[in-house]
Amino acid sequence: MHKKFLFKVHLILGLTAGFVLMIIGLTGSILSFEKEIIQFINKDSYFVKNVNEPRLSIEDILNDFNKKIPDAKINALTFSKNENSSLVINIASKDKKARKGINYYINPYTAEILADIKGEVFFKFIENIHRRLAFGDVGKQIVGASVLSLLLLMISGVYIYWPRIKHAFFKSIITPPIN
Repeated sequence: MHKKFLFKVHLILGLTAGFVLMIIGLTGSILSFEKEIIQFINKDSYFVKNVNEPRLSIEDILNDFNKKIPDAKINALTFSKNENSSLVINIASKDKKARKGINYYINPYTAEILADIKGEVFFKFIENIHRRLAFGDVGKQIVGASVLSLLLLMISGVYIYWPRIKHAFFKSIITPPIN
């Protein structure tokens, strides 16, 4: 009696929470390749053509950057050992909500400011779907409830199907292989 009830709860919970968890899984798989996709779309900003000249010194690059954007407060400077990589200068944003600041991609050979990165808005939207289903705090609660229901689904699934699992498991261990 109680197994039939638990089976129906397991089925209904699996269908409802499964849809939300499928969305979370799909958006999570997209987010896992965010860096690679952004770099592929923005090759001109992430990579520069090596012009067989030495790189400019950091001081020269910063002086040139300060001439172009005089009121910028520089937070960080990121560069790579890779000869073809651009230099990243992060400055503080005037917007208080932008915690990460603004990134400028710089050609380390010419100190030229490269094109802005495209695709970040799309990935912010995908992240919003992944974390909140694009519904704000209500969506965040739905995602949390779906994760808790996944735990309940795993426990109830093992309880409901344990006799079959146990029988098949021991049968696969005891039965000799067929030649």
